[in-house]
Amino acid sequence: MRLTYLVLSDIGPFRGRHIFDFSSKDARSGYAFFAKNGRGKTTIYNAMKWALFGKVRRKSKLVDEQVVEGSLRPVVDEDDYDHMMMNYDAWKDDVPQSMSVLFIAEGEFGKLQVERTASCNSMARKDKHLQFSLTVSLNGTSYQGQAAEEEIAKVFPIELERFFFIDGEEVEAYTTMMKSSTQGIIDDIKSILRLPSLTRGIEDLRAIKRTYDDAIEAGAKKQLLDTKKEDKARTLNGQLNMVRKQIQETEEEIQRLQQRQSSFQEQIKGVAELKTYADEKLKVDSQIEMLQNTLKTSLETFIGDFSNAGNILLWNKLEPTYNALAEENDGQQNKRFALDRLKKDRKKVQETIDEFRSVCDKCHQPVLKAELFLKERQVEKDELDKEIKSLEGSGKTNPQQLRAKLTALETFQPNHGSYERLKRSYDFYLSQNKLLLNLKEKQRNLSDHVSEDSAKDINELAQKSARTDQALIKNENTLRDLRFKEDEFETKYKTARPKDSDSDAIDIVYDLRDTIQRFIVAIEGTVKSYSDKATEEVQKEASKVFLQLSNAPAAFSGIRLNKQFKASIYGSNGRPVVGASSGMEVIMTLSIIDALRTVSGLDAPVFFDTPARSLDKDHKNGMLNYFWRDDRSQFLIFAHSGEFTVDEIINEDLAVFNKAWELMWPEDLEMTCIHCWSKDVEHVSKHKNRCNECENITNSHSRQTAVKEVNLHE
Repeated sequence: MRLTYLVLSDIGPFRGRHIFDFSSKDARSGYAFFAKNGRGKTTIYNAMKWALFGKVRRKSKLVDEQVVEGSLRPVVDEDDYDHMMMNYDAWKDDVPQSMSVLFIAEGEFGKLQVERTASCNSMARKDKHLQFSLTVSLNGTSYQGQAAEEEIAKVFPIELERFFFIDGEEVEAYTTMMKSSTQGIIDDIKSILRLPSLTRGIEDLRAIKRTYDDAIEAGAKKQLLDTKKEDKARTLNGQLNMVRKQIQETEEEIQRLQQRQSSFQEQIKGVAELKTYADEKLKVDSQIEMLQNTLKTSLETFIGDFSNAGNILLWNKLEPTYNALAEENDGQQNKRFALDRLKKDRKKVQETIDEFRSVCDKCHQPVLKAELFLKERQVEKDELDKEIKSLEGSGKTNPQQLRAKLTALETFQPNHGSYERLKRSYDFYLSQNKLLLNLKEKQRNLSDHVSEDSAKDINELAQKSARTDQALIKNENTLRDLRFKEDEFETKYKTARPKDSDSDAIDIVYDLRDTIQRFIVAIEGTVKSYSDKATEEVQKEASKVFLQLSNAPAAFSGIRLNKQFKASIYGSNGRPVVGASSGMEVIMTLSIIDALRTVSGLDAPVFFDTPARSLDKDHKNGMLNYFWRDDRSQFLIFAHSGEFTVDEIINEDLAVFNKAWELMWPEDLEMTCIHCWSKDVEHVSKHKNRCNECENITNSHSRQTAVKEVNLHE
């Protein structure tokens, strides 16, 4: 399979539509993406995984020598938008929101086109608010939904994902697993060697054999069980007959109640006209009884409120006197406050006169006209004396006597709202008494149509009819439960009865079991033979790759795998290498992964994110020279600036690759148009440049990635 086109729309830092063209008649297999961190290398890597498999996981972790899968990355998540897959501006600004990846490839299967889309017509806050769609076109035939997923699985099974989508940051975890031979790596290796289908077949046959073994054992026990079944069947038959007797009795009781109910209905029909008056009279009688209780309570309330009526009447006479005395008391208090203030002022003026030393008591400056100043103070003092004398001569009433009168009058003052409460309780009592009289009048009128005894008889007849209805419903429910029990006991009885034995059927079961056992032995031998052969082929191929990638091939004999796929590096002396460097172990892991792909026979592109992690320069160069040969499948690397650069690969004459792209933000460029890459730009405002060729604006603070294809022939 060869990737020809990849189209990204509003995913990660890629705003809008970005097309990557991998189509070429050139036989060279290498493709590369170069960028600083955050520019979108891993986004492209994840976009291909999402298009093919519909999900992308965060980095795996190694826990107790087992790979723990990372959690799924959300397409949108308002609580974690730093890790969501959709472009942030598209998520915030676009209506409808949409993210899509188009993956086009060719191979022996023909032409494959995969388009996966996530969209929402309103603001999607979580993935559950999105609509996901998948369309697959294979040689002109279109598939949707689950059928589309199945077509992808035929071309690129998800079990093989780990061996074709390689994350350099997870290679170290794989290295640890290969060195310790954990169950996780064994399962993955079996998947790529296509062993699960054979082992599942063995398990299916064993399950069938166990079924036949159970049938044979059941046949041996059948005779003993038949006796027990007969005893159980007799017991169940007795219970069934008892239930049927109860059903008959219940049906008879229902028939009796139905006849009785018919009789009651006929009697009620004969007094239908009187029943209307009787029902109304019973209703009125009940209302009168309730109203009499209410009237008793309202009378008690009125009597309680009336106990304060004397004070209310007396206060109507005393209130003017009380108000006048209260007003006089307030005046006396105000006069005392005024006298106190005037006496304080007089004392202050007198002190000024007594202490006068030709200096102003306010500004503390020498008084120019001292005699005039002293005279003015004396006049002020005389005026104060007059006001004090005037106030002391007015109002001869003794304050204590005035307060005593007010206190004596307050004993007759009723509580606030007493009059209103008395009026309300009296009005309510009158209204209830009037209502009672009206009801008694209505009761007398109804008595003219139906007597007291007739009303009681009609009511008793209605109650008997109601009780009969209830008894009828109860018996009908009982009958329904009994019929359910009858069906249950009848089913158990039929099941419990022993059936005639069939010796010929048991003989056939014996023959089938023996045949399946022979199949199991044959398939187990085939699996073991294929597994041993495949392990030998993987070991041979991995050793060949390792020696090509190693910077000292003469020092090693290759890689060895035991039956549990535990990997070790062996030196040229035939002994395992102790204390191998981390770079050497990573090369071992890559060699085994490449060998597994070769042995599996699946021809598909290899996608390698962060390819040079833990590798020195020689190993990095050796890896590219090996994987970018003309006879290899497509090999795509996603390298950050600390691993490889375009200039480094071209200048040092490493493996020749087919195409390469640089991913950049505007801030990565100086005076260059991000839209057409022209250098003819001019500064127009803070962080903004205008291109004189395409006239577009480049904002150096934008975090949207632009893609530039590298000219490999410069």
